[in-house]
Amino acid sequence: MSKCEVVNKLVSQCNALDEAIDGFNPVKKEKGIFKWVYSDINTSKDTRSFIGAKTGVHKEKGLIFNFCPYCGVELIKAQEK
Repeated sequence: MSKCEVVNKLVSQCNALDEAIDGFNPVKKEKGIFKWVYSDINTSKDTRSFIGAKTGVHKEKGLIFNFCPYCGVELIKAQEK
């Protein structure tokens, strides 16, 4: 995909961001760029996703990206619509 898309609060990342992602739903001590995926436990369907980073300073909760650092598409505001 050439640009990120947000459809029904789920992020589909561009190729560059996809290659940069180190994994999904990181555990407490991991560092890197991750995709957090929230699911409804009753239906097992994904309901929302975020892209963000966990660093040495922000390793507990991490930082969520408002924009894709590669293609520039807004990732958070689009989820509020």
